[in-house]
Amino acid sequence: MSFSLYYKKNKNEHLFRELENSNLDLKSLQNYIPLYENFFSLNESNFNNINLNHKFHLHSLINSKSRNILNANIIDISNNIKNTSVFCKYSPLLDPLKLLTGKYDSSFNSITTLPTLYNHNQCIPKLIDKNNNSYVDGFFTYLSSQLLHHFNFIHGIDYYGSFLAIQNNFLYNIVDDFSYLNESSYFHENTNKLFFIDNKEYENIFNIDSRNNKKKIIINEKLEPLNTDDLNEIDFQLFTNENDKPIIIDLSDVCIYNTILPDKNDSDDSSCSSKSSNTSINEELESENDDDESSQENSSTEEEEDDVYCKINEFPIQVICLEKCENTLDFLMENNLINNNEWTSCLFQIIIMLSVYQKTFSFTHNDLHTNNIMFIPTDKPFLHYYFNGTHYKVPTYGKLYKIIDYGRAIYKYNGKNMCSDSFHPKGDAASQYNCEPYFDSKKPRLEPNPSFDLCRLACCIFDFFVEDVLETKQIIQKNKIAALIYSWLLDDKGRNILYKNDGDERYPEFKLYKMIARSIHNAIPEQQISNEIFKKYIVSKKSINKKTKIINLDLIPNLSTEHN
Repeated sequence: MSFSLYYKKNKNEHLFRELENSNLDLKSLQNYIPLYENFFSLNESNFNNINLNHKFHLHSLINSKSRNILNANIIDISNNIKNTSVFCKYSPLLDPLKLLTGKYDSSFNSITTLPTLYNHNQCIPKLIDKNNNSYVDGFFTYLSSQLLHHFNFIHGIDYYGSFLAIQNNFLYNIVDDFSYLNESSYFHENTNKLFFIDNKEYENIFNIDSRNNKKKIIINEKLEPLNTDDLNEIDFQLFTNENDKPIIIDLSDVCIYNTILPDKNDSDDSSCSSKSSNTSINEELESENDDDESSQENSSTEEEEDDVYCKINEFPIQVICLEKCENTLDFLMENNLINNNEWTSCLFQIIIMLSVYQKTFSFTHNDLHTNNIMFIPTDKPFLHYYFNGTHYKVPTYGKLYKIIDYGRAIYKYNGKNMCSDSFHPKGDAASQYNCEPYFDSKKPRLEPNPSFDLCRLACCIFDFFVEDVLETKQIIQKNKIAALIYSWLLDDKGRNILYKNDGDERYPEFKLYKMIARSIHNAIPEQQISNEIFKKYIVSKKSINKKTKIINLDLIPNLSTEHN
């Protein structure tokens, strides 16, 4: 039992017109994606007329509920049409930060030249790279969807197709990049020309600490002379009053222009968080008017309020169309909507997902945090898995979890290696690993680490259970969930890779990623299923009703190697 990868010729002209005429700010839509050349022989007659063979395809647009969420029709291979909500992820084909600072070669005609089969010499190299993080993201979404429909792997993301396009008013969150952008002359010269700050309140921040780029002070040519004799007539007693009480000034009252801005030394090495996708999770959860008003109200956080967006006039993207999920694990944590029983179910589902993806595709996500784990509602009270010869009955508590955003992923399919160009020597995750296609023979080989993802996730969850590092020992003795999370943080020397004993961070920023890759080896997902905390889920085959649908994960083959 398996599935085959092949392409279908679809006539998308009408769909493209609908998308371009909507409020999504899209133009120049096309089917061709360079990664397809890994698997198909393309020529002039077919290269821009094909889509992959996923079960459902985006067929027509009814209306757009927001910039990211469509009310649309999807069509299956039998031409059955149904209505559903579709989430459109706008995955950047170039690094927005590099564009804002003028790092792309100006000899190219335009950043808006999308790749074709025959114009590679006219495109910015990243656009034609088969390992472009956007292409890697979109293709694994397809693979995940195939597991959903061919193997009943209900944690797979349903995928409705991908297209390349140019987006007007592409939004990029610059809240973490103030200092770096403020030192760029190119950014200042082209603000309000090629791109715009979407929040006028923050425009003056870019005048701080940048001597070369401060706005010129305009001095009026007609000045009134100052008569200093008048100063003698001022009664300075007006400014004093014996009854006045001292005024206490709180630092929070200090104006924003005296704020210490975040340090931004190098865009390629200073950010722990993946830049592979610029679709904010808050956009994904944007209110759908009648249906989801309460969801949007509840999901607003202080972090959302701090977002500052830069609008880029024209920007190349991949539109990845997939199922709309309800919300994130981060949302549940922020709002204290998850208890220990629900945590156990959630972590088991995450471990199952990673185990299957690793077994099937030699997969590592490489940026798994609590906003990259989403859920959809389910009326199934239990999930029945069969994995490695054992039956598990897992309560859902009304939630099916799914992993999203594969822009930093490394995986294999049919003998082909897909490795995000985030790991390119000039990428934002360079030096995390040392393997093909970016292997440096002058340095020790370092393959993708199967323990990386659970450790990276634990870094996001640990503080939820342990507020004071000095109390770690007492907490993990009382709380089995906290103990499990803590175990994923222990390096080969038995040290907490996130914090030192005094509570200071052990490794700053991207150094943490590098050290996880090198020194964490006890968080392999498949091995975690045998943890004592999950033993209560084990059931005998005899106890399962014959009508119960069992998710037989042992039937899913290894698809990473070459196969027909």
